[in-house]
Amino acid sequence: MIRTPEEMSTMTEVNQKLIDKSVRVIEGDDSWVGKVIEVVDHETFSVKRNKASEAKNVSMFDIRSL
Repeated sequence: MIRTPEEMSTMTEVNQKLIDKSVRVIEGDDSWVGKVIEVVDHETFSVKRNKASEAKNVSMFDIRSL
């Protein structure tokens, strides 16, 4: 979907509320729980599985809040 710059800015602001929250990441038939570290853009989050792991960029469509 094509979004205006204003829509993308609003989505980014709303997504910022998930920073430091635990989420479930759905990857095909697998899922795992992680913590949102940052918002990359209006549709992408950086999520860490645990403190020792590297952050992974995840689409907002693959994230479920807990």
